[in-house]
Amino acid sequence: MKTVEKPSTIIKYQGKLCEVVSITTSKVLFIREIGAKPCEECGEIKEYSEVESSPNFQERAEAVNTLIE
Repeated sequence: MKTVEKPSTIIKYQGKLCEVVSITTSKVLFIREIGAKPCEECGEIKEYSEVESSPNFQERAEAVNTLIE
């Protein structure tokens, strides 16, 4: 099963590079696309919320290799 350990984790979600913004106690992940532009009407940036163990997240999320020094 795919898991996210902490906020600020970078993942590919639905084929787009995204950052996990926050995680709630029941492992609901709040995800925002990196480089997304705010809505012209309300000024907010769209976020996705997914339960980590859901089939939807498990099928759409991919790991991203990042540099660690």
